[in-house]
Amino acid sequence: MVPGFGNGVAFGGGNQPGGATFGGGNQPGGVVFGGGNQQGSITCHICGKVGHYARNCWMAGNGRGPLVQQSASNSMDDETKEMREYFREKIRRKKMEEDKRVREEEERRQKEEEFRREQERMRDAEAREAKLEARLIRLLAQHNKTAAQPESSNVRKKSPKTKARVLREIRSYLDESDDESEEVREEAGKLVEAIEMRKGKRKIYKDEGRGSRIQSQRMGYQEEPVRIEDDDEEKTPPPAKRRNEEESGILEFAIELHKHLSEKKVP
Repeated sequence: MVPGFGNGVAFGGGNQPGGATFGGGNQPGGVVFGGGNQQGSITCHICGKVGHYARNCWMAGNGRGPLVQQSASNSMDDETKEMREYFREKIRRKKMEEDKRVREEEERRQKEEEFRREQERMRDAEAREAKLEARLIRLLAQHNKTAAQPESSNVRKKSPKTKARVLREIRSYLDESDDESEEVREEAGKLVEAIEMRKGKRKIYKDEGRGSRIQSQRMGYQEEPVRIEDDDEEKTPPPAKRRNEEESGILEFAIELHKHLSEKKVP
């Protein structure tokens, strides 16, 4: 028997009944070792290869391709994913920078507007303050002017009124006094002499019915009635310092004389 022929094992192609087939062909009752259209095998009608169905064929794009093709596809997917992430991050950063720039620009405009308004408020306040200050100065000047006028008139009229009042008090005391002693007349003569010297006069007036008879022995005059007149007319006042000294001296002398005469007055 020749190997590969008859009912033996077939190494090659063809149909060998009862033998094993090593190759292709349909060998009934044999073992198939090789390609060919064997019964019970899975064959793809797209690529013609066995071991997968047509729905899983990589040539149709529905299944897994070869191992090399799958690894290349995976590497491309990773690179694409990285690029996408990179561009997404870049776009996100650019958007953040743009938002930050817009926000800073808005804040800058707001600050400039607030500063401008503050400057306007300060200018208005300074203008109002200047107006109020000018008005206050004007009112103070008017007040000082009106206050100075009555004061000057009072200075001119104060001295005659004070002198007349002192003279009236002394004259009233002399009219009401019953003390005709030499000492009383001497003190009264001193007062009259001081008043006449202050006024620049040394005249003795006759009494017309209302006066006191005073004999001035110190001056060497005879006993004659002397009238002390009221001095109510306004006169130009002397310098302030001299006038104040004379008035203070007269008032002190009058007060001392009044005390002295009160002690000697007959009850």
